[in-house]
Amino acid sequence: MFMQRIRHSTKKNRTILLIVVAALALGIVGAFAHWDSSADYSTSGTGAGESAELTAAQLADQYQTALDASAPASMDGLDYATASTNANKYMTLARYAVDAMNEASSGNNIEGTTKYTMMRIDAANKAAEYFQKAIDEAPDTLNKAGIASLMADKGYAKYYAGENDEARAAFEEAYETNPGIAVLEKYSEFLFSVDGYSAAEELLNGFMDAQTDKSGTDYTSAKSLLDQWKAMEDYYVSSGIRTPDSSDEESDEDTEATGEDTEASGETDETGETTEDGASEETTEDAPVDEETEPDVNE
Repeated sequence: MFMQRIRHSTKKNRTILLIVVAALALGIVGAFAHWDSSADYSTSGTGAGESAELTAAQLADQYQTALDASAPASMDGLDYATASTNANKYMTLARYAVDAMNEASSGNNIEGTTKYTMMRIDAANKAAEYFQKAIDEAPDTLNKAGIASLMADKGYAKYYAGENDEARAAFEEAYETNPGIAVLEKYSEFLFSVDGYSAAEELLNGFMDAQTDKSGTDYTSAKSLLDQWKAMEDYYVSSGIRTPDSSDEESDEDTEATGEDTEASGETDETGETTEDGASEETTEDAPVDEETEPDVNE
């Protein structure tokens, strides 16, 4: 039933559901876990109670109530630390909303699924606003890696909200600012979910090729990410959630179509020397094929 919901869900929500189910099936840290490995799922400081005693829906509802009551009335005048703290709190709420959304979906609760989907989107967008405020108020002592990490966090929040164009722009800016592992974790996940495995592979391979120390932490971390996305891709394909590399399939279809069009038109004979109207023409064995190129993730 859950797989059917994935196949029939909207495009925005499908990427969220795909990552969650694959992460659970593989037993690895999946999407929506990379952005903040130290995220606190307890309700300490929110007045929401103990998470172990609550369903996912109850936890999301209580956390939202407590957070809305404690959040600043306006972002005007907020400093870097306060903006960062609230950004992470709203991302935690978005994560709770995903749990509640999956809980509702597994119980065929359409109303609940819709409710917590909207909660996830609203919380993630709010987090993105706070991350941008943190960027704007960042102290001079925060280095490029720190700024890039905040940019990637904003991109991740927008991705969580389903705003993929804005997410892509934020990830690209973050990567240009400082192409480190902290950015790669979130950026490669976004590319994997939205553009497919080949896009994430291109990004990570490009990063690894640029590393002079092939045994260093950056190289091995990127290789680990690549292995992770490959494992997820294999799971998707074997489960029928995704077809193998769609770009390759489209290229094959384009090639077949080009060959059929050439044969049907009768423009060349078997030797490729003469067209039907008698005009002399030199041809090569292979007709050019307009293939769909991979997106340039470093633009």
